[in-house]
Formats: sequence, structure tokens, C-alpha cells
Amino acid sequence: MSDQDSFNAGNSNQPLPPGGDMNAWQAGRGVHAWNEAERARQEAVWSPQPNADTWKPVAPVIPQINWVVGRGVRNNPFLAIGGLLALIFIAAPLYQYSIPLWVALYPGAAVATIAVYAGVYLGLKEFIFAAIAAFVAAWPLTLVEHGMSNNRGYWTVRHLARLALLFVWAIFALSLRELNVRHMPDLTHGGWPRMIVTPSHLGLAAALVVVMHLWLWRFRTWK
Repeated sequence: MSDQDSFNAGNSNQPLPPGGDMNAWQAGRGVHAWNEAERARQEAVWSPQPNADTWKPVAPVIPQINWVVGRGVRNNPFLAIGGLLALIFIAAPLYQYSIPLWVALYPGAAVATIAVYAGVYLGLKEFIFAAIAAFVAAWPLTLVEHGMSNNRGYWTVRHLARLALLFVWAIFALSLRELNVRHMPDLTHGGWPRMIVTPSHLGLAAALVVVMHLWLWRFRTWK
């Protein structure tokens, strides 16, 4: 018996014929096993649809990934606020810009923080203690305001206040930059810098308001 006959017998899943070549038969068996595996794979991809008379391809199952940008930020207030508070706690050299920006973004927490500062200062008559108390109170008060923003009415009112304050902050920051002011203005001694209102400043401030409106709306806490 020829080697081809032995190969054909193995490929047909038949026993080795008497006098056949074992190597050729095993090669045929290997081809047969591969063909069966390939047929099973194709049958897993191609399957009949319900109530269908013909065979139709079924798309491979692809895991559905729910890419919701910002969901982790909305659900985790520490992430939502930590980056903003970093403007105060990390960007210390730029505090003349960062602290007013925090006031614009969290006006409720800012008012409460100022109240803490005023209460401690009136009680102890020490600026440093009042500043430390306000510094420590800023984060939890901001978290409280973030939680209050789950209420749609409060969020809407705060959103409008934010946009107005951000407009003022943009002109304020541009004025500081143009006047080369490197410190926080001392409001108690008439240190408020002159607000430079120019068409370019107004345009940049308006653009910031539009961008922040879209950004804040995207990450709103209520649905």
C-alpha cells in the first residue's frame, strides 16, 4: 500500500490499513483533526437565525464598554474637588489667581470660609489663627457645597453665579497679569487693583464663560 493510501485513510478517520505507512497515516490524522477544529470554529461564528430558512453570519460577541467620561469624577466628590483645591494648596506661588478662581467656582463654600475666618479673627484677634482655620475649613465646606449641587435648583442658581463670577475673575486675572501684580490685593487698605476692561479682555472672559458653561454642564451632578 502506498503512502498516499495511508494518508487518505488517516485523513478519512479510518484505521491504519494492513501494511500501511504509520507516518503517512498519522499525518493524515493530523490534517483530519485540524479540519474538524476549523469546522467547529466556523460553526460557532456562522449560525442560523431564529425562524430563518438560510444560514446567516452572526457577528462575534464584542464586550460592550460603557465609556462615560467623567462618571468617576461625578460619583467621587474627592476627585471632583481635589483638582480645584490643588489650585489653592499646590499653586501657592499663583495664589492671587487661584484663590479668586476657587471663590468663583464655589461661592457658597467661599462665603462660609470667610465667615469662619471672620469668626476666628474676631474671637482671637490673630490673623494667622484665622487664616489657618479658614484654610482647614475650605475643603470640607467645598465638599458640602458639592453635595448640595445634587439639588437641581441649587445647581442652577450656583451655575449662573459661577458664570458671572468667572467672567469677573477672567478680567481680574488679566488685569493682574497686565499690571504685573505678584501678590494678593489688600482690600482693607485700598489695595484692589484697577480692573483693565478692554475688548480683548472682554472677549477672552466671554470665551472662558462659554467653555466653562459647557464643561460644568457636562459634569453636572444631577440628571
